[in-house]
Parts: sequence; C-alpha cells; structure tokens
Amino acid sequence: MVYFQFGSIVTQPRVSFRTNLNKIVIRATDSGLMGKWKAMDFLFVNTERRDWEREINKTTTNDYVTEKNGPLTISNLCGSFFLLVGGTAISFLLFVIEVFQGRVLFRKLF
Repeated sequence: MVYFQFGSIVTQPRVSFRTNLNKIVIRATDSGLMGKWKAMDFLFVNTERRDWEREINKTTTNDYVTEKNGPLTISNLCGSFFLLVGGTAISFLLFVIEVFQGRVLFRKLF
C-alpha cells in the first residue's frame, strides 16, 4: 500500500526563513516523521477519549434522580417563562413610548 503524507506550515509570503523551513518540512515528510507524529497524535487523542468515557460511565443516571431532583416539569420552568413574558412586556412598553414621543416631536415641528 502506497500513500502520501503531506505537511505544511503557513507563513507570510516574504518571510526570510521560508526556504529553510520548507527544507525542514520536506525532510520530516520524507523521513516519515510526519506519519509518526500523526500516529502519536491519534493515539493520544484516542486514549484521552477512552479515559474520559470510562470516567463518565462510572456514574449512572440513577445516582442523580432523587426526590429533590426529579424529572423536569412545567413548574421547574416557570422562572424562564416569567422572564420571557416580563422582557416582552417591557420591550412593548418602550416601543409604545417611542411611538408617542415621535408623534409629539412630529407635531411640534409642523
């Protein structure tokens, strides 16, 4: 199986060390370092994810359901609804005030 591994580093167009950096990247690609670094990165990410999943799966959802923390009901969300209705009422009141102020200013001008 033949595959090509490419690596690149983004720099500004007229950087003085660009040619030397290109040579280093080409050497790292040709020697197989890019593939090794990529494999090491994938291995690290996979082990970190497995460890995280093991830690998360230690606790079950049954531990969190108690008398105090039961399933959500409408009464749990009343505060959010009151906040929504209050904000809407205040914004409507401010809109009405701006409309009346505009009419008063319009009548004063003409």
